[in-house]
Amino acid sequence: AFRRMAALIAPHAPETLVVHTPLSIEPAPLPSMPDPVPVQLLSTLAVHRLTYRYPTGDRGVSDISFELRAATTAWAMRPATPPCCVRCRC
Repeated sequence: AFRRMAALIAPHAPETLVVHTPLSIEPAPLPSMPDPVPVQLLSTLAVHRLTYRYPTGDRGVSDISFELRAATTAWAMRPATPPCCVRCRC
């Protein structure tokens, strides 16, 4: 790792990577932050007639629909060799 770092800083001497320098750690004022925006949590995710094809061919999914409610888990599997599955947690 040290050799890689030395190569990155060339033509400077590798010793510059570990030169001791004074470090001042003093409290700094915190930046101003906007007030938090209230959010509405997603209670349901609904997908209707979803189709996706990989750019390399006609493989993908076609015309699938599903609905996931909050705090549920769903698995999508397809018969294949090797099998493929996707876990979706809402």
